[in-house]
Amino acid sequence: MTSVPKNMDSKRIKRLNNGRLTVEPLSSFSKPLDVICDHCAISDKCKFKRYAERHSASLQLRITSCEECIPAIGFSISTGLNLYEWNTIRISEAWSKRLKTGDRVMVVNSNTGESLGIRTVQESHSGKLADMIEEHARFNHAIQGELLLGKIKEDQINERMTRIIRNSYGSNYAPPDRISSVLYLRKSAK
Repeated sequence: MTSVPKNMDSKRIKRLNNGRLTVEPLSSFSKPLDVICDHCAISDKCKFKRYAERHSASLQLRITSCEECIPAIGFSISTGLNLYEWNTIRISEAWSKRLKTGDRVMVVNSNTGESLGIRTVQESHSGKLADMIEEHARFNHAIQGELLLGKIKEDQINERMTRIIRNSYGSNYAPPDRISSVLYLRKSAK
């Protein structure tokens, strides 16, 4: 089983032109040893990190980009996260830029820190929040879970999704014209 990364702040992770994930330049870090491995769900099994640690007495390596990196994405609402495939709607287009189809992410319960497994990105979209809700709310993990539990009806989906987003981000931070990301995630076979 993979471990939850020690640093869940994935805002620093960026995608380079070559497709690798990286963290921002070391000069912008608040901690001098913050490296991409600190954000990775499989760093405890990583041959590069083990090599760097094994030779730390004789050389100083800073791993700032990695094509194998699996970032963590936190969820405060765990309803529906156990389903085979679903989406998450996030404010800003950062996640749709950060991840592409085929990338893997670790899903983490933000309230408990528990890893809920690795998922593979199937699709990513970005656009105005109101449009993203209209087009994609039906397949959101929380909405799917609430539908299965009979807590909401089909005609309440968009209204409920809007409420969930506003409760999560605040109404001032989540206006209808705010650019947002939608990631479709599927349980990984690996």
